[in-house]
Order: sequence, then structure tokens, then C-alpha cells
Amino acid sequence: MENSEKEIENRVKKVKERIFSWLKDPYNLVFLLILSVALILRLWIFSKTFNQPLWWDEADYMSAAKRWGLGLNIRDLWYYRRGFLWPLVSAFIFKIGFGEIGVRIITVILSLLIVALTYFLVSLLFNKKIALFSTLAVSFSWVYLFFTGRTLSSIPATAALLLATLFFWKAYVLKQNRKFLWLWGLFLGLAVLFRFQSAMMVAPFLIFIFVKDRFKALKNKDLWVAALCFTLVFLPLLLLYTKYYGNIVTDILYHYFDVGKTEATGHWLWKGLFYYFTKPDGLLYILSLPFLITFILGVIIYFSDMVLGFDKIFKNKNIQSKLFVFLFILIPFLVLGYMSEYIEQRYTMSTLPFIFALTATSFLWAVEFFKDKKTQKIALGVVFIIFTFFLIFNTPFNQSNLSIAKSLTESKLTSYLEVKQAGVWIKENSNPEDIVLTMSVPQNIYYSERSSYSYSTGSLQQKYQSPEDLDKDIQKYHPKFFVVSVFEPWTPQWAYTYGETHTQLVKPVKVFAQGENPVLIIFEFTYNNQTSSPLSQTSSSYAQI
Repeated sequence: MENSEKEIENRVKKVKERIFSWLKDPYNLVFLLILSVALILRLWIFSKTFNQPLWWDEADYMSAAKRWGLGLNIRDLWYYRRGFLWPLVSAFIFKIGFGEIGVRIITVILSLLIVALTYFLVSLLFNKKIALFSTLAVSFSWVYLFFTGRTLSSIPATAALLLATLFFWKAYVLKQNRKFLWLWGLFLGLAVLFRFQSAMMVAPFLIFIFVKDRFKALKNKDLWVAALCFTLVFLPLLLLYTKYYGNIVTDILYHYFDVGKTEATGHWLWKGLFYYFTKPDGLLYILSLPFLITFILGVIIYFSDMVLGFDKIFKNKNIQSKLFVFLFILIPFLVLGYMSEYIEQRYTMSTLPFIFALTATSFLWAVEFFKDKKTQKIALGVVFIIFTFFLIFNTPFNQSNLSIAKSLTESKLTSYLEVKQAGVWIKENSNPEDIVLTMSVPQNIYYSERSSYSYSTGSLQQKYQSPEDLDKDIQKYHPKFFVVSVFEPWTPQWAYTYGETHTQLVKPVKVFAQGENPVLIIFEFTYNNQTSSPLSQTSSSYAQI
């Protein structure tokens, strides 16, 4: 008994020594201060957004989470090309009673984890000075702050990917603990399971491994264990994907990259490769003008020796490290630009710690011109203040990250409010088996907890080119409500006059307005011999329509 108590005391003593030793480092103390500021900012975002209406993509995840967590017998809307881990985690949160608030709290925690991971990861690949700058930038980045208030998969996927990268570097490069390599495979798989888009980030690791060890890597047992961990985590998604869409490789090439199509449909292809770098809503909007300029300068400074010494890439560890950073940034931008003409800033989250690190590199490069240590410290303080100033305050040529986060968050607080209110009203004025026709399908499913179908894409049986096509299925399946609003731009024009042209079939029962302008109307179907809906009894049969 005494021996066990002594052993526990020794463990506690060692932990305390490590903590105090870690806190003696002034860089770590500054990091904790930055982390505290990051927490305050994220709590502010939470206080503003904890009750805001869900957008389409958010509701896609949350409607699945509510359906799975609460066991609702409603339409399965889930898109099986997506990673399902985020709605699955959210389903557990719904099941234990914390609901949407719980999901939002987890998002805040994961967003803060990204800040911490930025410091530790950039410290390893660059240095602690650059890590502090990068961590500060991630703390104030409008991309992270704004999407901390949204229940999307980008934050959890980024956290998992950065954690995987940290484990990889510690294990494969620094040789600290072989089991970290196993954890790399595990968390890389989780990142893909959170967001399937993360699969593209496997490429930088594989290229780095080949460049570093070439075919000797095949003899590394820990790499094989890591691959097994990744495969086991990824396997459920692979099975679901294959079940609904066939061969995953050919489907990805066809669906996302237009390989095998006679003509491109909806993708931007080669002309969009560099759009994240060149379009105004790309890097310029993500970073702001001062940071874009310093990022470009940082790229030149940091990668110059990699370019000049590229012939030594199989021997020089420094060049290999820089190649990894280069690929980690470049690959997602090129793939995303190729896949779509639409720029989504949230898709770039995983690259931002390194992008901000390169931005900081150019700031610190200026400090190195001073040879005197005392002058260097003063210059470092001045540069840090300037860096912080551009993050927080607007200038005539720059809207700061904090300003963008604040204005975006506040301006979007009530967007889709009427869609939310309509869903709540429908839930209160219908039965669980009732069906709703609406263009805001995932939002209505989430708020009303009723099976919902679009009336522009033929979600019931066929593609509806006109209201006459829809009328046949209305008579057959007896939906309860028809909702028309101004919120979804793909609403067919005939829907706006449907209530006037079908007065014998529908009547308006609820109107939501902004000021004096109606923005959403709920119509109730009236039937001469109304019966329960056959569709509601067999909704699973139409899950993938």
C-alpha cells in the first residue's frame, strides 16, 4: 500500500515538474495569454450565435443528427458521399439531452483546440517566435471565428487533421514515440470521417514519406500499423459510399473531377486551379491586404532555398520539411479550385496555420536586420504590435480579421429566421407522419421534425417542370403543407403563384414577413377525402431520391 502511494506521489511530482518547467519558457506564457484571448473571442461568438437559425448545410448535418439521436421516423436526407462522423457525434449529444447548444459548445472547444495545435505544430516546423505570430493570427482569423458560430464539419475536421499532423511530425520526423505514428493514422482517418474533403490531405504525407525514405518506408512496421488504423476508421464510410454510389475511385473521378463526362457540368476544371490565389474572395479576403502582401514575401523568403536546392531534396531534411509545408498549402487550393468555381473560405482552414506562419516569417525577417540583441527585442515587440494592429483594427486599405468576423457574425444572426419560425410552427400544427413540400428541405426537417421534400427537383417521384407534374403526386401522397419563400434562389417561378392558381387545393394558413413584405407563406392542402399519406409510411423508400 505504501509503495503504491509513493509511486502516485512520484507521478504527481513529475507532472508538476514538467508543468513548472514548461511555464518557465516565456514563449509558452505568451502562448497561454493568446489562448486566453482566443477563448474570450470564441465565447463572444457563442454568446451571439447560440440561438441563431441554421443554414442549409448546417441543417443537413443537424437534421441527420436529430434523426439519429432522437430516433425520429422521418425522411433520411443524409448525403452518403459525406463523412458522417460530425452528425454522429452530434446525434450522441442530442441523445443525452444537450441538443444544439451542446453541439455549439463542442464546436467552440474544437476551435480553441485548433489555436493550441497551431502553436505546437508551427513550433516544430518553424520556431516558437513564428508560432506565436501564427497562433495570434488563428485566434483572430475571421474564418475560424465566424465558422465557430456554425454547426458545420470544417472545425472538427481541421482539429483532427492538425492533431494528426502533430503526431506525424513527432513520430516520423522527430522520432519521439512510435505510437504517435499510429495516432497519426487514427486521427487522419477521423479527419476524413468528419469531412471527406480531408482525404486530399493524405497526399502531402505520402509524398513527404517517399521523399524522406523512398522505398525504405515500406519496411517501416509502424507505418503499416498507421495505415491499418486509417483503414479501419475509414472503412464504414467506404462501405456506405460503395453501397450508394458504386466504386469509390471511379465515382470520385466522375462526380468531383468530371473524368469520363462528355462535357464539364458545374465544375470549373483547369481554369479554376489558381482561383483561390487570384480571385478577390480567395486569399485576399481570407487574409486581408497587408497579410497577403507579407504572405507572398514570406513564401519567397521561406521557399527560396527549397527551389535553389531542389536537387538535394532526397538528402536535405530542411528542404524536405519545407516541401511538406508547400504541399500542405498548395494541394487543397489547387484541388478546390479545380473542383468548383465557388470559393469557400472555410475549406481552407487546415492550411491557415502554415499560411500565417509564412506571413509571420516576413515580419520576423525584418527583425533580423538588427544585429544587436537589445535592438532585436525592441524591433520584435514593434513588429508584434504592428501584426496585432492589422488583425484587430481597420485601416483605409484594410478591413481587419476581427472586424470582418464581427460584421459577418452580426449581419447573419437573423438570416433564415423565418424558415426556422416556419419549421417550429409546422411542428406545432401537424402530426409526426405529415409531409411538407418546401425548398428549404434540411432546415424544415430539422425544425419541424417532419418528412420534407423539394418541389423543384422531383423529390417525390420525378422532375417537376411545371405544377401540373407535381399535382399528380400531391393527389397520390397527400402532403400536409406547401411552403414558398424568397430564401432559396432555385425556387421555380411557378411556385410563387401556386397558391393563386390552385385555390381549390391549398389555402394560406401562416405568413411570415419582414416589415410589410411577406417572405414566407405556408399553405395547407385541402382534400375532399383526405387520407393518411402512403409516402410517410414508406419514407425510407424515397431516402435517396
